[in-house]
Amino acid sequence: MSDSNPARTSPTDADLLAAVTTAQASVPQGPAKKIAAAISAVHPDWFVAEKRVRQILRTQRGGEDAAGAVITTPVPPATTTSPSAEENGGAGTEPPANPKRRRRGKGKTKQDQATSGEGPWTTEDRDGQNPVPPDALYPISQLNQELQVGEWTKKAEVRVFDGMKGKGLVALEDIAEGEVIWKEDPFIYCPDWDIQEAQAVGLRCANCALPLPSPRSPPIPCPSQCGLSWCNRLCHARSKNAHAFLCLGQNHGSTPLLDFVRTEKWIALGALARVVALLLGEWAAAGADGKLGEGKDWSMFRSLAGLSLKERVKVLPNWQTTALADQQLWRRAHKLFVEALDKRTNTDSAKKLHKLKKNKNLPPAIHEELFSYDGFLLGLGKMSLNLESHGALYRLHSHLNHSCSPNVSVQHPLLDTQPAKISVVAKRPIARGEELMVTYVNPRNSLKKRRRELKEWGFGECQCERCLEEEKAREGKEGDDEDDLEDELRGFLGV
Repeated sequence: MSDSNPARTSPTDADLLAAVTTAQASVPQGPAKKIAAAISAVHPDWFVAEKRVRQILRTQRGGEDAAGAVITTPVPPATTTSPSAEENGGAGTEPPANPKRRRRGKGKTKQDQATSGEGPWTTEDRDGQNPVPPDALYPISQLNQELQVGEWTKKAEVRVFDGMKGKGLVALEDIAEGEVIWKEDPFIYCPDWDIQEAQAVGLRCANCALPLPSPRSPPIPCPSQCGLSWCNRLCHARSKNAHAFLCLGQNHGSTPLLDFVRTEKWIALGALARVVALLLGEWAAAGADGKLGEGKDWSMFRSLAGLSLKERVKVLPNWQTTALADQQLWRRAHKLFVEALDKRTNTDSAKKLHKLKKNKNLPPAIHEELFSYDGFLLGLGKMSLNLESHGALYRLHSHLNHSCSPNVSVQHPLLDTQPAKISVVAKRPIARGEELMVTYVNPRNSLKKRRRELKEWGFGECQCERCLEEEKAREGKEGDDEDDLEDELRGFLGV
């Protein structure tokens, strides 16, 4: 956070777009970093995040797929070995929070025995039906028994496929090209850093991130004077319970964790903290008879596709070279996470946290799932795989699987007019019974590059129709020199 210059403001999307257009005159076809620097030089009073500039440039420069349709789901950033260099989530050798994060991604998943409440299928389940290779590495998910698809759309339903692919969304009727299938508000929202900085000094709503003051009502500041404000009573009510656990005034023990999130620019960790704060806040507000583990929010969290970070890094080239640094970073993050939301070493601080929890203790099984080291790494994996590019997590959208020839796109309205709401739109005519699919990678990339990026997210080798057709067409042909050179460089650099 830039505490030294709190007077700076976050530009509206319209203002930033105009500034990018002006800057391009002096930096034609320049990278986002140089254009952001040029804008900051002209507007020193602005918070300008390189990522917001990059999103605008992506739309302007070839934001179309091979069919000419606008790509509304951005491409996940390249893997990095430096956690502090990541903007969008993940740390160490973990790739930043995923494509479907773009939507986020949730491709390959195990199918769970939904009605019984038992764990996911294994290779021996169902008499060997749809066997899963015992050494297969891919995300695991469960069905969300509390999900009511009809709250968003009558045009689709959740369907479970097989042991490897898991769940997805299927059309219940014919859908025309360009038709909006559903619109959705986020389950939680952990926005880009320039927006978070504006929120921290009361320039944007702490819930929906709209600029403050709102033309409709005066802002509602946090009573504990943590610096956050809300644009109206509805936004305040929606985040009140969760906010208490991450409020610097009510839960000062959360300060080291939030500082760490900002320092490492770790969106996935920030999002996980918000989800757990939401669960704890609702559990505490439920009173003496309230139970964590029975509500729709808990079902939402548990159902998300996830792959533990310690498993996920194993699919990355030369992951052993950074394994020790990764583990040290994860241990540090876990310690801060537990200190902020579970157990304090400081007695007075521990009493305040216990008071926020209404002096109740979590059931042991749920405590293990939320706060154990393994549960923490799985939770981070869930956030990384499911967060959209702008840091939001969605209930229904998180069910969309991947195809390199997607039939739906995810559109993001301007933040200043419709905060974080997405629209899922048909890219072409979709027949009844057809699965709804987005792309987790840039569909304009080569077969080899698309498959490599998906593997690095733990999704295995893509077997979509397009990939199989391109694979067949390449049989007997020489490899792609550019891809081979990139592989050689990645191997040399250890990334």
